Amino acid sequence: MKVDRRFFAVKPKEKNKQYFPFLKSSSLEDFNTALILLPFWWILGIKFFIFHLISLLGLLKILISKRSHKINIPREAYILILFIIIYAVAIGANLKAAPFTRILASLYNLTFWIMGVFILIIVFNELNKSFIFSFFKIFSFIGLITGIISLISIIAWFKGYQNQQIESLLGNVLNLKNLSEAQLLYASIKPTIVATDWILGRRVPRLYIFEVYPTAIGILMVFAIVITLIYYKISKKKWLKIALIFEGIALLASWSRVAILLAIVSVILINWFLNKKKNLYYFLIVLFLLIFMIISFVIPPSTGFAFLYEFRKSSSDYRTELYKVTLKEAMKKPILGHGIKPRIQNFSVPIGSHSMYLGVLLKTGFLGLCVFALFWIMVIGQWWNYKPLLEQRLYRDESYLNYLWLGTGIIIFDGLLWMFFEDLDAPVIVAFVYFLIVAIALSINKLKS
Repeated sequence: MKVDRRFFAVKPKEKNKQYFPFLKSSSLEDFNTALILLPFWWILGIKFFIFHLISLLGLLKILISKRSHKINIPREAYILILFIIIYAVAIGANLKAAPFTRILASLYNLTFWIMGVFILIIVFNELNKSFIFSFFKIFSFIGLITGIISLISIIAWFKGYQNQQIESLLGNVLNLKNLSEAQLLYASIKPTIVATDWILGRRVPRLYIFEVYPTAIGILMVFAIVITLIYYKISKKKWLKIALIFEGIALLASWSRVAILLAIVSVILINWFLNKKKNLYYFLIVLFLLIFMIISFVIPPSTGFAFLYEFRKSSSDYRTELYKVTLKEAMKKPILGHGIKPRIQNFSVPIGSHSMYLGVLLKTGFLGLCVFALFWIMVIGQWWNYKPLLEQRLYRDESYLNYLWLGTGIIIFDGLLWMFFEDLDAPVIVAFVYFLIVAIALSINKLKS
């Protein structure tokens, strides 16, 4: 597919235009700045709220700059707002019965979806080509840095440093003992780089780095691999090949079964769709891997898929029991839910964890789950509707849009599959990047010639 190289030409900056991060900058420039400063937020220990704050700042900038103009809001955002209202009502309905710490935790989870609405509105009003390629470049670079840190950490693990944590600057100020029950906050303020886990009965290093748990860094690397590969297909920049290798190292070091399988499927899909010959070989591999991935997580290990189940058997057993208890508790309040994820004995995490869909059912009942599902159905529908639009003359000359459409769609489906086994409203970087990509997918029509 031919790409117009003129897009990559460096354009001279306007002499009168002043730029200062977060003050004299656009909302989308702030998003890119926030991402490139990720290691800085990590060391400071403030990443658990900084992306929320930057999203709020971005929305305020939109409101101020468009005081005399209409602000466009995508219809999908209204559905997400409805879900937020249902979630808030569910929390309010259970205020008296729920422990205060669980209410606070649920309110924090709620802020992720509010952040998502802000991002959808900002991108829908400001999306431009310059941001797209800046974002691709920055996120590919973050994937490269993550891979380099992971490789160094793995070498250190084999040298005897087997549980590596850092004390953030905020952690030196706060009393971390008082935060032991707030696991997400504690993990953000005293982040783990690499820890030890058991895989197939052997001790191995397992990567955390910028996220609060390994499966989150796993899906973050899936996003990075897709974006880097798409960016390479467009620009042919050689350093992106190196970035892909290091992103793969970080992905493997997460030991996340779902993320690794999603990465394989994503890479094959990209190559298949961008291959004019549409080789049947790619299609059959993708079909097999998808079926294998779904079946291996829902059937008992004795029926032929024991390897994936036994790969991290303790995790598989734990999750199976957790899902059973979550469903049982959800049926006690099936309409509006419990509003929170309760903590009970025998589980180190609140019930409703390790599955976004079961968590939504537990917290907001079938009412919230239906609205939540409607939001994602609308997102997929709008993304799919843009495919014939890209064939029109206004878009035909912008050949990078086909790559963008494909990459954002694959990441959306990756995230939806990942949410069967993990929560989106816990790892803040994953949520921020995912909402950003969803917002881009919903706003592709803004990028016409």
